[in-house]
Amino acid sequence: MAQEKRKAFQEYFSPEALRNIFIDKIKSKPSIGIDGTSASAFESSIQSETATCSKKVKTYKFKFSPYLEEVKSKGKNKIPRVISKPTIRDKTLLSSANKCLQSYFPDAVNKKLPNEIIREIKESLKISNEDLFFCKIDIKSFYDHIDHDILLKILGRTVDKKTLWLISNAIKNITVSANTKRKFYPKENSLGVPQGLPISNILSDIYLHKIDKTFGSINYRRYVDDILIISKNETSKTTNKIKTLLNKIKLETNEKTEEGQISQGLEYLGYNFLGNNKLSVRDSSRDKFTASLIAPITRYKKGQDKSIGTTWLTIETRKNILIEHLNERITGAISEKKRFGWIFYFIEITDLKILYDLDSIVKRELKKAHLTPSEISRVKRLSRAYHEAKHNPEGGYIHNYDIYKTTQEKISALRRFGYLDPNASTAYAPEHIDALFERLKSNQLLQLERDIGTMY
Repeated sequence: MAQEKRKAFQEYFSPEALRNIFIDKIKSKPSIGIDGTSASAFESSIQSETATCSKKVKTYKFKFSPYLEEVKSKGKNKIPRVISKPTIRDKTLLSSANKCLQSYFPDAVNKKLPNEIIREIKESLKISNEDLFFCKIDIKSFYDHIDHDILLKILGRTVDKKTLWLISNAIKNITVSANTKRKFYPKENSLGVPQGLPISNILSDIYLHKIDKTFGSINYRRYVDDILIISKNETSKTTNKIKTLLNKIKLETNEKTEEGQISQGLEYLGYNFLGNNKLSVRDSSRDKFTASLIAPITRYKKGQDKSIGTTWLTIETRKNILIEHLNERITGAISEKKRFGWIFYFIEITDLKILYDLDSIVKRELKKAHLTPSEISRVKRLSRAYHEAKHNPEGGYIHNYDIYKTTQEKISALRRFGYLDPNASTAYAPEHIDALFERLKSNQLLQLERDIGTMY
């Protein structure tokens, strides 16, 4: 067993493994940490960086840089989420640690996407002729209340000592704002797992794995901190058992536990179950997406998007850019075979009227912005995007970043989205185009993720 653990450590924390994880996971999705180092700067010295990093982890001398604090709103009257952003170097190491933990705890990894969970629930309701009972439990400030001693004890039964030491340092590492002076840095984080790290999700799954296994044989589902039980009988006994087990690992639930019958309505992960056969979108999720569709049209009307270019941004060009951005917001996008966007998240709905209503809102707002009927006809429709996403996602209606292979194809996309002058005949270096295209893709996909970032 000890030999297997040493082998696992070597596999994930060698210089070569760290270089591979940077290329596969970090390079195309960089985020700058507190040291200000970009992905390109890190890559320029990647040989020495990964060699030093690997050596220091093996000798228990590695030290994380403080995580950079980023505050994200969760909506009106909700406490914002604090995200901890590691440096490129630390993100690379923590991404390898994530793979290492997955190898140690394969059964604990929850790989189901929200819409997959919703699909399972939908199918189970479809075959039931009864009005089932449900209980929805929300763990209070889940990540912030994960107990370090309990977590490290669970990990210590399985992982090697060096990986355990690394994880311990990672969760105890501090998170500071960009303008915090060094003399005011706290000593360490004594409670909770920082959100936003490559290891955050798997550590939370490992922490709750025993509870998930205990109730896995019943109609029990969990996504992060949202637990849902569906039963033919009242759920109070099961609910109390879950709460008791959560208390044993020092987690509490929010005061209001939602209980009832499906016919009364159930909201889960942004979806709204209206009885056994109708599935719609929660009002707040629909309203948020509606606002995100109207926002670029409003910016266009006010001329506020002129900042993305220079004198070549004519009214005609700005209209074209607006249509490109709207189309991607409406259909979502595909990148590296992964699917992004609102329509993909809500692919399980049966209430299609909501899509036609949103199409009407977009058309109305475009008319107010004085686009012509022919211009409006170029804007895609959610009602069709839903069917394409469900039955023919790679058929061409949904924007697919994987199809751009040549420099000229990438230049065409950059011009359409307003990153390059569409009328210029300047010769561009391929590496410049590649970098600019990656920036375009990153910015667009990030916006699509924001559309669904606070659905639950």
